[in-house]
Amino acid sequence: MFCSEDQTLDMPSPSSLSRLTDTARILKLTKQTGRSFHVAFILKGRKGISLGINNFHKTNRICHTYKPTRHHLADYIARAHSEIQSTARFRDWPIRDIRKLTLVSIRINNKNQLAFAQPCPNCAYHLGKWGYDDIWFSTNEGTFDRMPKPRY
Repeated sequence: MFCSEDQTLDMPSPSSLSRLTDTARILKLTKQTGRSFHVAFILKGRKGISLGINNFHKTNRICHTYKPTRHHLADYIARAHSEIQSTARFRDWPIRDIRKLTLVSIRINNKNQLAFAQPCPNCAYHLGKWGYDDIWFSTNEGTFDRMPKPRY
């Protein structure tokens, strides 16, 4: 559950990532609404201060601005993405305070394994615009990678 060696100095601690993954697996039991389970946690230091869960039955005002990506059809209707859900309570914070936070995006597949959870281009745009630049996501290999700083 570690990331590549060149990223280990800045990454959330292995125990934090393990705890977040265990929490995601527990939440999956009752909160999954789609083909896999996707949750995003906001950390301040080592402490979790917010979480958001994908919900394929709900939309929000942010996802209505989403443009179809190459994987989506033109009639694509975005639903509530976990990254956006987790950031809702911090939208009025100054960017200097947002930059102190870490977002960890985790996907758990139906075999209860970590899966690829890099934020989509639409979420990445909003996260960058709001000041999030320390973003981690689970991979299909069971590790975590750091997302390049979002550009908007």
